[in-house]
Amino acid sequence: MTQITITLSDEVYNRAKTVASMTGRPVSEVLSEAASASLTVPSGLDEQPVAWLSDSELIALAQSRLSSDSSERLAELLNMQQRRALSNSERTELDSLMEYYHLGQLRKATALRVAVQRGILPSPLP
Repeated sequence: MTQITITLSDEVYNRAKTVASMTGRPVSEVLSEAASASLTVPSGLDEQPVAWLSDSELIALAQSRLSSDSSERLAELLNMQQRRALSNSERTELDSLMEYYHLGQLRKATALRVAVQRGILPSPLP
């Protein structure tokens, strides 16, 4: 493990302190976990760059959706979070699903942009 020193805004540090307090963990652990999660590409999304995809692959990606199982589990975890504090394993699962969803949406938006640039899909904007 490598140890580094970073400078955070007061806002980010206070959010990390709040999460640490809520979960009973050290701030350093919360920040390390957040950095790890934000820099991890979930399996299935670490494929070739979107610009390298064929036209049919671009269209499929631009029209893709989260699987029904993942979507249902994400909704379930978000609902549980509204009713009670999540366990560490539930929080980890929710974080992972949210990261997968966000990266998928980013990849989907990129595919739409490239498909519009190539002229294989119409622009969604007037």
